[in-house]
Amino acid sequence: MRKTIWILAAAGAVLMTASQAAAKADVELAGGPPAQGPGPRADAPPMRPDLPAAGPASGLPLGFDGVVCPPDSVAGIARPGQCFAQVNIAPLIETYTEQVLVTPERRETRTIPAVREWVDQPVVAVPGRVERIVVPATYRTVMETVVVSPATVRRDVIPAQYDTVSVQELAAPAHTEWRRSDGYTRAGWTPSYPGGPAATGEIYCLVEVPASYRTVQRPVLRSPERVVETPIPAVTRQVARQVVDQPARTVERTVPPVIRTERVERVVRPERAESYVVPAVYQPATRERAVRPAGVEWREVLCERNASPEVIRRAQNTLNAWGYDAGRPDGTLNGQTRAAIVRFQHAQRLAEGAFTVETARMLGVLPAGA
Repeated sequence: MRKTIWILAAAGAVLMTASQAAAKADVELAGGPPAQGPGPRADAPPMRPDLPAAGPASGLPLGFDGVVCPPDSVAGIARPGQCFAQVNIAPLIETYTEQVLVTPERRETRTIPAVREWVDQPVVAVPGRVERIVVPATYRTVMETVVVSPATVRRDVIPAQYDTVSVQELAAPAHTEWRRSDGYTRAGWTPSYPGGPAATGEIYCLVEVPASYRTVQRPVLRSPERVVETPIPAVTRQVARQVVDQPARTVERTVPPVIRTERVERVVRPERAESYVVPAVYQPATRERAVRPAGVEWREVLCERNASPEVIRRAQNTLNAWGYDAGRPDGTLNGQTRAAIVRFQHAQRLAEGAFTVETARMLGVLPAGA
């Protein structure tokens, strides 16, 4: 049976260590402190301390150490090497036009007069009748076989025979595990929509664990238990009996009616009340509706575990070319690069809070089908 194990690192100290390591790498690559990225937006909401903690009361799945894991819906589609993180989803509002009722549909009634005509109509002077004659049944003698004692079967049971053999059996099946990306930190991901929940920022990658086996002694069936059947034929005899050759029946004879012709007035179409519908009258009106509220979703993301430095460097070059100031293209997801990705996501109304695969495709660093 397939078994999925969620393995997560503790949140506090590990995230601080990853953040310090990323900052040190930026300094070493640039030969000095990295360029300061833009600060948070003036209208950006503060970090929300009132978000529900993971656990049974919140309905969020937990790992073995109490950290929030990707839900089963993500585990069902994830493949080894993929990473997922919670991201902030912008509310989506659309304008649409609908027809507003001005005058409702109504039903009115009008009277249609009857249509009459004179016709020659046959009239029954003497009704027809049916005479019935009963014909008795006829019989014949036939010979048939009668079972004195039915056929039977004698069953003898021969027991099964076994041999003992050594076999390899599965000790632990192959499975996949969720493991947190060591190179990812939350620093720099700033949500842009006030009032919505904030993403946790953790990234998890699905890895494969091979199966293990052990040797056991098992009995093996050499010849199964079987039943030997010996048929015993039935005992029969011939007897004569009377059977119906032709059943009794009734023969009917029809006597036709006597008809005469009379001239009468008849109604071709009776007077009737006809109901018809007067259609409703509408006029167009413009409305707005929320297609999707602001919220948090799990999305596939790129991080240091599953994205090469070349992919991140191309994304930095594209962001700089488009005016989002990702800093020096060093191939790392430093704080300035993450801030530039958030500004680009906000401008394009994409999911914010991580370097999502959707964002990478919009920047042209991943093909459409990747």
